[in-house]
Amino acid sequence: MKLFILLLLNIIFNSSASFFIKMGTSRMKFENGTGLFALVGHMFTNPFIWTGGICFVIGFLLYSVILQKAELSMVYPIVTSGSLIAITLLSLFVLHEPITLMDFLGFGFILLGIGLIIK
Repeated sequence: MKLFILLLLNIIFNSSASFFIKMGTSRMKFENGTGLFALVGHMFTNPFIWTGGICFVIGFLLYSVILQKAELSMVYPIVTSGSLIAITLLSLFVLHEPITLMDFLGFGFILLGIGLIIK
């Protein structure tokens, strides 16, 4: 049960990191002629980017703990697939990005695969 909670938390933090970085970069203006230092400066002053970075660090720490307790061949597909599903759902419901019927069919196969790996 503890491993399941750690996996779920890792998926949540990794997905949140990607979401916050998307939110932060969406608010930045990438224009021709914008200098690299200006872009980096905007990134360091953007609270969404900072929040995403913190979520990635927490996710990394959780992943390190998880790998001490379980096999990489089990953990990696679960975390990757779970993050894919979580990010897609965030994209659909929060960012209002289009998701197709084929995407949902793919999620079903991913969940089936995770079920097979866990057993």
